[in-house]
Amino acid sequence: MAILRVEKLKSFGNVGGSLAHTYRTRETPNADQARAGANEHSHAAVDEARMALHARVPEKRRKDAVLALEYFIGASPEWFRLNNAEAQAAYFEDSLAWLRERHGADNVVAWSTHYDETSPHLVAYVVPLDGEGKLNAKAHTGGRAKLSAMQTDFARRVGRQHRLERGVEGSRAQHQEVKAWYANAGKKTVQPTITSEDMEPQVVKKGLVRTIRETPEEVAARLTKTVRQAYGPGMAKAVMAGQDRRRADEMATTARELAYRLETAQETISELRKNHDQAQADLEAFRAVYELGLTPDQQSELAALANRKRATNRERAEIERRAQHSVTPEYRAYLARVDEEFQYSQREKEKMQSEAHQDHDPDGP
Repeated sequence: MAILRVEKLKSFGNVGGSLAHTYRTRETPNADQARAGANEHSHAAVDEARMALHARVPEKRRKDAVLALEYFIGASPEWFRLNNAEAQAAYFEDSLAWLRERHGADNVVAWSTHYDETSPHLVAYVVPLDGEGKLNAKAHTGGRAKLSAMQTDFARRVGRQHRLERGVEGSRAQHQEVKAWYANAGKKTVQPTITSEDMEPQVVKKGLVRTIRETPEEVAARLTKTVRQAYGPGMAKAVMAGQDRRRADEMATTARELAYRLETAQETISELRKNHDQAQADLEAFRAVYELGLTPDQQSELAALANRKRATNRERAEIERRAQHSVTPEYRAYLARVDEEFQYSQREKEKMQSEAHQDHDPDGP
């Protein structure tokens, strides 16, 4: 069954409260926080949606004018269980297209799809402007006849494409507000008792000529309402208990994952500390060998020698790489020249080390 409801927002305070619920910036008892990330919004933040609505509302307006219409579009829980995420998204997209055609695309200022409640649904905010650019909610939703025609049109043009039928036309069923549902969960469940007298048609209207009694359908509706009122608290508690268990399981899983990540991070930090300590020890050893006991000029000479050796090593590596492809007389001559330079650098290094040793030898002349 296709579900379409509309609520009038007559002040910016009403708009702000509704948006806070829609964007989950205030506590929402009937929503699962673990699934809030799946919700989608036309605007990234609640303030952006509020500003978009403010910008569309005319500055000159009646004091009692309806500023926005809040549409709720959903379907029966059975439909969502039988249809995948792609089909659900298509239903909401077609619903938005219907709203834009009905009110004008510019007047549909914000929308959100909620997947963190029992049944997914679409919430859309419409500024009800008429053809003259004035706020005129009555032109769209004024009176039961217009509301009924609107629901019929939605079911025919949108619901039918997704195998959703219209609700019973003229039904007196009422939507239970979130606050009422949550309060109902705190009540005790009372076992209903239906007597034979309850099943008798009751007097609806007593006149001078005749008395009008309930029809069999009205008797069934009255008894159904009695049973629902009796078991309502129990059903609400069952839903809340299921949500609490699901949240507890998800929190336990999250805690285990965080504990594993923490243990892994601690191991990584310990290994980094070991590497740091080793690098520090290597640095001290380098200083002891190449810096301590040498004059600044000798240290510079040693650094220059090291650079020459690095260049020589790179050249030798390049020569060896080329040698894998071909060996020519030019290559042999070049290799001999490089080897000679390498031997010269070795002799210079040994000479510097010998001089440094003699400078610090206490038994020397």
